[in-house]
Amino acid sequence: MNITSDALTTIATPFGNTPSGKALFCVQPDILLQEALEQIALNLRNMTILCDECCDSDTKTTRALNQIMGQLIDSSSGLLNSVLERTVQSERAL
Repeated sequence: MNITSDALTTIATPFGNTPSGKALFCVQPDILLQEALEQIALNLRNMTILCDECCDSDTKTTRALNQIMGQLIDSSSGLLNSVLERTVQSERAL
Protein backbone atom coordinates (compact mmCIF):
# COMPACT_ATOMS: atom_id res chain seq x y z
CA MET A 1 0.00 0.00 0.00
CA ASN A 2 1.43 3.37 -1.00
CA ILE A 3 0.29 6.04 1.41
CA THR A 4 1.52 9.61 1.11
CA SER A 5 2.93 11.46 4.09
CA ASP A 6 -0.44 13.23 4.37
CA ALA A 7 -1.95 9.90 5.40
CA LEU A 8 0.30 9.70 8.43
CA THR A 9 -1.69 12.28 10.37
CA THR A 10 -5.14 12.46 11.88
CA ILE A 11 -8.12 14.35 10.54
CA ALA A 12 -10.68 16.23 12.62
CA THR A 13 -13.01 13.53 13.96
CA PRO A 14 -15.80 14.24 16.46
CA PHE A 15 -16.39 11.77 19.31
CA GLY A 16 -17.87 11.61 22.80
CA ASN A 17 -21.57 11.95 22.11
CA THR A 18 -23.78 13.68 24.64
CA PRO A 19 -27.21 12.25 25.52
CA SER A 20 -28.68 14.40 22.72
CA GLY A 21 -26.31 12.76 20.23
CA LYS A 22 -24.03 15.73 19.61
CA ALA A 23 -20.27 15.21 19.68
CA LEU A 24 -18.65 16.76 22.72
CA PHE A 25 -15.00 16.38 21.67
CA CYS A 26 -12.97 16.27 18.46
CA VAL A 27 -9.63 14.78 17.47
CA GLN A 28 -7.43 17.58 16.24
CA PRO A 29 -6.23 17.34 12.65
CA ASP A 30 -2.60 16.77 11.66
CA ILE A 31 -1.49 14.77 14.70
CA LEU A 32 1.20 12.36 13.56
CA LEU A 33 0.10 8.74 13.27
CA GLN A 34 2.90 7.67 15.62
CA GLU A 35 1.69 10.09 18.33
CA ALA A 36 -1.94 9.01 17.92
CA LEU A 37 -1.00 5.34 18.26
CA GLU A 38 1.21 6.08 21.27
CA GLN A 39 -1.74 7.82 22.95
CA ILE A 40 -4.01 4.86 22.22
CA ALA A 41 -1.40 2.51 23.72
CA LEU A 42 -1.12 4.73 26.81
CA ASN A 43 -4.91 4.74 27.20
CA LEU A 44 -4.96 0.94 26.96
CA ARG A 45 -2.26 0.63 29.63
CA ASN A 46 -4.23 2.97 31.90
CA MET A 47 -7.42 0.97 31.34
CA THR A 48 -5.56 -2.19 32.35
CA ILE A 49 -4.49 -0.56 35.60
CA LEU A 50 -8.02 0.68 36.26
CA CYS A 51 -9.47 -2.78 35.56
CA ASP A 52 -7.11 -4.23 38.16
CA GLU A 53 -8.22 -1.57 40.65
CA CYS A 54 -11.89 -2.43 40.05
CA CYS A 55 -11.31 -5.96 41.30
CA ASP A 56 -10.48 -4.72 44.81
CA SER A 57 -12.79 -1.69 44.98
CA ASP A 58 -16.17 -1.10 46.55
CA THR A 59 -19.21 -0.56 44.33
CA LYS A 60 -19.05 3.25 44.38
CA THR A 61 -15.38 3.31 43.40
CA THR A 62 -15.90 0.64 40.74
CA ARG A 63 -18.64 2.73 39.11
CA ALA A 64 -16.35 5.77 39.01
CA LEU A 65 -13.50 3.74 37.54
CA ASN A 66 -15.86 2.30 34.92
CA GLN A 67 -16.84 5.83 33.84
CA ILE A 68 -13.19 6.78 33.49
CA MET A 69 -12.48 3.64 31.47
CA GLY A 70 -15.45 4.45 29.24
CA GLN A 71 -13.97 7.89 28.53
CA LEU A 72 -10.57 6.37 27.75
CA ILE A 73 -12.23 3.90 25.37
CA ASP A 74 -14.20 6.71 23.71
CA SER A 75 -11.15 8.91 23.17
CA SER A 76 -9.09 5.95 21.90
CA SER A 77 -11.86 5.05 19.47
CA GLY A 78 -11.99 8.65 18.26
CA LEU A 79 -8.24 8.66 17.64
CA LEU A 80 -8.31 5.31 15.88
CA ASN A 81 -11.27 6.32 13.69
CA SER A 82 -9.47 9.53 12.75
CA VAL A 83 -6.37 7.67 11.60
CA LEU A 84 -8.41 5.05 9.73
CA GLU A 85 -10.52 7.70 7.99
CA ARG A 86 -7.38 9.54 6.87
CA THR A 87 -5.98 6.28 5.51
CA VAL A 88 -9.18 5.59 3.57
CA GLN A 89 -9.16 9.13 2.14
CA SER A 90 -5.52 8.74 1.08
CA GLU A 91 -6.16 5.42 -0.61
CA ARG A 92 -9.04 6.93 -2.56
CA ALA A 93 -6.79 9.76 -3.73
CA LEU A 94 -4.22 7.36 -5.18
